[in-house]
Amino acid sequence: MSDQSPLDLSNFQLVPDWLKENPKKQNFPKEERFRNKDDKKGVKRKKWSKGKNKNFNRNRNHQERTERIVPPEGIKAEILPCASSLKQIADQIKKTARSYSVFEIAKLILSQRERYEISFKCESEKENNLFFGTSNNSLWLSKNEALNSLLDENTLLNYYNKESVEIEAPKGNYHSIGICGISGTLVAPPNHHSYQKEIINLHKNKFPNIELETFKNKIKIESSEELVEEWKKSQSVQDQYSVKNKTDDEIVLKGREEAENHFLNNYAEELVETGIKFTVPGNIEGKMLSSGLLALVKNTSIHAKKHPASLVNPICTILGNEGLKFFKRGKKIFACISRPKPLSDDDTLSEPIKAIVTFIRNRKRVTSKELLDELAPSKENTDSGTEKDSSKSDSETEELNENQLKVLQDLNWLLREGAVIAFGDGKIELATPKNPGASKTADEPKEKID
Repeated sequence: MSDQSPLDLSNFQLVPDWLKENPKKQNFPKEERFRNKDDKKGVKRKKWSKGKNKNFNRNRNHQERTERIVPPEGIKAEILPCASSLKQIADQIKKTARSYSVFEIAKLILSQRERYEISFKCESEKENNLFFGTSNNSLWLSKNEALNSLLDENTLLNYYNKESVEIEAPKGNYHSIGICGISGTLVAPPNHHSYQKEIINLHKNKFPNIELETFKNKIKIESSEELVEEWKKSQSVQDQYSVKNKTDDEIVLKGREEAENHFLNNYAEELVETGIKFTVPGNIEGKMLSSGLLALVKNTSIHAKKHPASLVNPICTILGNEGLKFFKRGKKIFACISRPKPLSDDDTLSEPIKAIVTFIRNRKRVTSKELLDELAPSKENTDSGTEKDSSKSDSETEELNENQLKVLQDLNWLLREGAVIAFGDGKIELATPKNPGASKTADEPKEKID
């Protein structure tokens, strides 16, 4: 017996297509919409899209990222203060009779690269050697690097006369030309025989720190008749070199390459010194050092700035040769023109000097202005009722009177005798006898050297 129940037509969407519901779309209850955090099965991670909206620069930067250069083993670098810079500081100390912390002087030296030198030394002569270019003060790990560094225009012009001569422009059908994407220099048409050679020469002369393959990827090819004509015009002029001070038949070298080869075969060997220890200026350009030595300099400079005390011994040696003396206050070493010599009760002092000593002893630490205001006040300070004459310039009002000059002369005598100490921050105090058992109560001065 057949089932006579009416058919359920609710599942058949007998409506126009634009009103039909998506059968795949299911309306779940609100409680089931959120996935259980503990249930990690069936979770798919988002995949990187291929092609569209992809960050190509991310992969490109990763490929172009250069490897970290490791400093060479067996070579030690040391930062040393420049004698000329310390001589200026020594002259200032002698002139002002002030005492400056050697530690602060070390930080002052490290603040500018012109004030220090870098010494390189090979720990073993058999394993390593350094090669120094005397004409450009460069330093290298190999002889080939040192010889190639001498091939600059200034060095060549010391040995050759340069002359530009017009020659025939290149012939051929050239519809495109290679251009350096970094400097914009015209290289050559890709179908010209010198194309690869010009890329190598441009890389060697201007961008030696970039890998050759990476640099080749920077070359752009453009189709431009104007640029091709500009390149042809530049190739129609050739630089020729002739040897200076040559008494025999004059040798004409056609082009820069021939001049470089002649220089390497005849003069370059004389300009390279080999040794295990060399010193270069602190402000040397990075291109004048091998990449390994440059990495060593960076590490040494970072360590020295973190630990300025490493320069204390060489600074004391140089300042001592300039005639300065040293004394210790707490944990700091100070450079001065005379070691502290405390006054005793048996010392006979004149009344003006005794007044200076008494004022400093009562105040413990004073400035020169406070000393002048107390012992030799100016008329502006004594006559408070009279107003300052506006017609007088500042230079006239700041001039010292005779009594103030006399006080400063007596103070200068006390400083040079070591009875009084003037620190770099302008504070003045009496020299006190050494008392190892006494605890330190006074704050250390903070010096400032202009």
